[in-house]
Amino acid sequence: MVKYSPVLKAQIINEHLSDGTSGAKLARNYQLSKQQVNRWLRQCLLNGIETLKRHKTRRKFSAEFKWNVINYYQTHDESLAEVAGRCNVLACQICVW
Repeated sequence: MVKYSPVLKAQIINEHLSDGTSGAKLARNYQLSKQQVNRWLRQCLLNGIETLKRHKTRRKFSAEFKWNVINYYQTHDESLAEVAGRCNVLACQICVW
């Protein structure tokens, strides 16, 4: 998996917020996938710019946190990607839980 620098992510977010450039156009300009850029935009809008920083250590989630995320996903009308962005976890993690 390719890891992108927080500086690049912040630059893309700032462009989007300052002049309203679409995720698709930003993806073309930076030669990234639309899905990746839109994921960053969604994460930033839901949880703030801090969620785009890399984690230096593996995060450990409690059983209660996992249960709350799964419960939220099952009781709300949001996609798996939206719930993952809201909870600052990967969608594939929720699937495994």
